[in-house]
Formats: sequence, C-alpha cells, structure tokens
Amino acid sequence: MSQQHAAPPLVILAIDSADIELVTRWTESGHMPTLAGIMRAGCFLKIDGADLVNEMGSWISLHSGVAKTTHGFYSVRQLVPGTYTLMQTNAAVAKNAPPFWRFLRGGTKKAAIVDPPELDVIPDVPGVQLTNWAAHESERLWEMARSLPEHVLPEIRAKFGAGEKLATFAHRGTEEEDFADYQRALARIATKGLVCRDVIGRDDFDVIVATFFEAHTIGHRLWSYQPEFAPPNRLSNGLRDLYEAIDGELARTLADLSAEANVFIVSAYGMAGMYPTTGLMDAFLHQLDYQVPLRTEQLIAGQRFDPLTLLRRALPQPVRKWVSRFLPANVQERLIASDFAANTDWSRSVAFGIPNLYNGQIRLNVRGREPQGIVEPGAEYTALLDRIEADLTQLVDPKTGRPAVARVFRSADAFHVGIDHVLPDLFVEWEWAPHFMDEVLHPRAKLVQEPEHYHRSSFHRPTGFVAAAGPWIPHDTTTHTIDLRDLAPTFLAILDVPIPDTMTGHPLPYVRMPLRRPACATAPA
Repeated sequence: MSQQHAAPPLVILAIDSADIELVTRWTESGHMPTLAGIMRAGCFLKIDGADLVNEMGSWISLHSGVAKTTHGFYSVRQLVPGTYTLMQTNAAVAKNAPPFWRFLRGGTKKAAIVDPPELDVIPDVPGVQLTNWAAHESERLWEMARSLPEHVLPEIRAKFGAGEKLATFAHRGTEEEDFADYQRALARIATKGLVCRDVIGRDDFDVIVATFFEAHTIGHRLWSYQPEFAPPNRLSNGLRDLYEAIDGELARTLADLSAEANVFIVSAYGMAGMYPTTGLMDAFLHQLDYQVPLRTEQLIAGQRFDPLTLLRRALPQPVRKWVSRFLPANVQERLIASDFAANTDWSRSVAFGIPNLYNGQIRLNVRGREPQGIVEPGAEYTALLDRIEADLTQLVDPKTGRPAVARVFRSADAFHVGIDHVLPDLFVEWEWAPHFMDEVLHPRAKLVQEPEHYHRSSFHRPTGFVAAAGPWIPHDTTTHTIDLRDLAPTFLAILDVPIPDTMTGHPLPYVRMPLRRPACATAPA
C-alpha cells in the first residue's frame, strides 16, 4: 500500500466457528503461529453475550452491534409472530441490522469486504465488496455470489473459479467421502487466501474484513474423527489441519498489509460435541403436560381435519423418521410445519416447542401474543417459566449420571425486553456430550428419542474469541470477557466514525485511542 493513512488500517479476519478451546490448544502447541503471535503481541478476549444463545444471527449481531430481539434472526426455522405457523428463514430477514461498514457511506474511508457471514453487499460503501463467494452453506443466504463494483465477481471467477460449496453434513457419509471433502476444504482455504489478497491489493483500504468458513462447514464433518473420539485414522488431525491452513493464509494476507495495522482475529462462537436433542425436547413438553396434543377424534371432527396428519399419527415415530429420510428437504419442512400447527390443542397447552435440532426453544402460549394464548402476562408467566426451568434442571443423562441440561436461558431477562414477540421465551442448552442421548430421566417421566436424519456429532459452543494486536492495542495478558455487540462500536471508534444509537454495545476499553459515542450519531436510513 502506497498511500499514507491518517490512522492505521483496521483489519478484521474471521475464522467461522473456530473453537476457543481448540485454538488455545493449537496456539500453545505451535500449530497456529500467526494467531499465537497476535495473542503475544496484543490481547486475547473471550466473547460472550445473550446473542450467542444460538449461532444463527450471531455474526449479524457482531458486525452490526444489534441484538437478535431487534434484527429477528435466531434460527433456520422460526415462528411467525402472532401465529402458530413455522417458517424457514435465513439471514435475509435481518433487514434492520446493517454491518458497521454501512456507516462509511458518504465518507472518504474505503472498505475491502470478502465473504462476511450472513451478509449481502451494502450499496454506496466506498471500496470493494465480495459476498457469498465461498461462504458457509451459501445456498441458505442469497443463492449467488455478488460484488460491488459488479465487475469484481467475474474477474475473481475468471482468476480463481467459483467458490466451491461444501456440505456441512453428509447423510451416511463414508470416511472416503469425508476425506475427499477435507482435501477440497484445504484447497478452498488456499484459494480464499488468494481471493482475499487479490481484493485487498486493488486499492488502499481503511478497513478490511474477510472470513474463512472451512473450520465450520467441514469442521462438523471432521469432529468425530479427532483422537479423543475415535481410534487413529487418516483424519485424526483433519480438524487441526484446517485450523493450521487458515492460520497460514492469515500470515500470507497480513504480510501484504501495513505493519502498523490494527489486527483483529475473531470467531463469534465455537464448536463442541453434541448430537441432536429434538426428540427429547418434544418428549419433555408433551410428557410433562406443557404441550397437549389434539386427540384423534378432535382432528377428525374439527376444522383442522387432515388425512395426511392422521396417517402420519397412525405410524410409529421410528417409521415416520425412516420415511422422512427419503423425502426432499422442502417436503420434510412442510410436514414439520403441518404437524406443529395441526397436532397441538392450543386451548390446553401452556407452552410449546419450536422444533430445533440442538438447543431447545420453548415459547409460552401467552394471552394477547399468541392467537389462542391462555397464559396471563405477569405473575402467571413468570411462575410458569420457573416451573419449566425447575423441571429441566431435574433431567439426568443416565449414561453419565449428570444433569442433561447445562443452562436455561430466559430471553426476557437476557435481552431486557420483557415478553418478546420474536424470540422463544426459553432457550435450553443441553450438556455437551460425545454420545447420543437416546433417553433422559425425570422424576415423573422417562424421555426417549430416536436418531434424527441429521445425526451430526457437533454443535456450537456459545463462546467466541478475539485476538487483537497493533499500535492502538495494548499488550494485556489478562483474558477479559466482552459482549458480542461491543465489537461493532469498537470498530467504528477505531475508524473515527460516529457510533449510531442502534448499536447497544460499548467500545472496548482495550484500545488506546479516545473512544466516544458522538451526539450526532443517528440510526441508519
């Protein structure tokens, strides 16, 4: 870079789903020297906060400084507010949470953005943007890559090809298939590094944001091959290899940048061992009489008569699951939504579950919020939350003899919003376990579940990290804990750009320059 910046450039390099425990292990063992060097030169911060209760939407909260209660994206399957209808969602629903570089519009500072998680291009931002070229499950976002200026994408494809999509889950996948995708992931990491350096080399930029996704996408596939979970195999160190390869691309990318850059290496959340718990959550709500199913005679006599629902109800659950495996994903989703709406007696159900693979999502049937709500807001609402939480804390995994639930998370308390219209009222975080919990014990019930089609061995640890170093970052060996939403206002403060009132976090005190929230800050148009 030839231009002399008034301030050092801000560089944010993200590793999607890099786990804090694995990073700590592999920086100490010498397998991630780039990240280890940044940690030694600056500081290492743990990321926490309410927005990490489910991984969906967490990157949006990190880059925007906006809570999930505001942007509304918390899962790939959400309840339509004011209804009992389930809808498939993606990051495009978060219309009111622009990333921090949106606030460079109208100014002279330029940004280079490469594959920001869960985000599309932002018009009128000076610089270059490339989105969804090689992202995590990009088909769930905007289906195709985009760029601004528009000529950048065809140029990148001409040089490096289309960003190869990698599957996060392969039903009945073999070790041979996993090894082949592991090799493809390593190749994509190297190509992403080249793409990043191509984009960055096009101009002198004040802020650079780039993301590597392979530790997430293929990380799930490689999780169970690790030495602690499986006998020695050719993928025993596969996950470590991905981290090491990304670390190498970070080094090559940083080598092309100013030595005076303020560098942040960030992961919003991590990864840990867990199998799906959908059946346990469903059994808990039904067997403890929180969610009451309609009787068959009610289905036949009522307005919700549906022969398909009756047929599915007549089949044992294992048979239904077996048949579902052969149906297209969109058909499976329609069946899940149909069962959810048609099989519950809302007049007698005080709570219900929003079907989700890994963490439980419980919504109370609140009067005035739900169409047939029967739980009164206030004391009755709070008492019911207390009762559900007490029942959840009594669940025991008989394989370990330990509690099956790690934490029950109340949206109203965590987000300080009262009874929210978008989020579930309770998120249930199950204990991490390297085994499938086919049964869980309660003093009044035995909860059992069958394996899901999506029988994956890992989920996301709700803890992220930041390693930062540069002329404005002090050397600090204390591992502080920060809130996810504190990063976006910190980045704007470093750029000396007014912090909008929509950002509810606070600039970090670990940066030396004066930080402020200017009085002239306004919300985005």
